[in-house]
Amino acid sequence: MISRFELNIDLKEELSKLKYSVKNYQEAVQKYKDSTIKNEKTELDNLIKAIKDNFRGGVKNNTILSIKKGKFLAELSALSQGEIFGLSPAEQKKKK
Repeated sequence: MISRFELNIDLKEELSKLKYSVKNYQEAVQKYKDSTIKNEKTELDNLIKAIKDNFRGGVKNNTILSIKKGKFLAELSALSQGEIFGLSPAEQKKKK
């Protein structure tokens, strides 16, 4: 699961924030493989999906591209405020 992400990101911080540990994930996968009861497999499958989503969400926000995206969105938000061309006289009156 880790191999799907960039190699130069710092995972220590993200792994410490997660609800689940790698050991929890490994145990859930092993129990899933050993289980023969359909309901138990369904519960373990949901747990495995939750662990993966939790990990992906944490790591996804720490990638270089997502950091750059956040900066660009902030710049875009500032530009869309209408301040790039200055405020119109009507907007200036409203602001006062």
